[in-house]
Amino acid sequence: PFNAEISSKLSTAFAKATGIDIEFAIQLLKDHGWNIDQALKATYEAKEHAQSIISTKENWKKTNEKYLKIFSWNTDTTDCDEIELNDLIEQRAETIIEILLREKPDVILLQQVGTVALTLIITYLSSLY
Repeated sequence: PFNAEISSKLSTAFAKATGIDIEFAIQLLKDHGWNIDQALKATYEAKEHAQSIISTKENWKKTNEKYLKIFSWNTDTTDCDEIELNDLIEQRAETIIEILLREKPDVILLQQVGTVALTLIITYLSSLY
């Protein structure tokens, strides 16, 4: 709605007043029909929102809270009568134990755990959990 000179001066003044770069100022003004009040409102609402997000993240970091690591696994180590499968179950249980020792989850949820595998897991991990 303005000539190039007026648009340029308005955009420059708007950018300076709001502390945003000129390209963003032009885009905001265009998006709001060159209505300075609406563009200002949008700018300050966006800044308040961004500051709120930053503040929340900073406050969270100050609390020194940690992540809760949960480990859930369908182990498929149910007992079997076949010797070869029992060897496989032991190998699988040992692998599970290695991963649990490496990852050190806070919570462990294991499904389909047979007595052979459970005995191994308890033997190796009972001091930690």
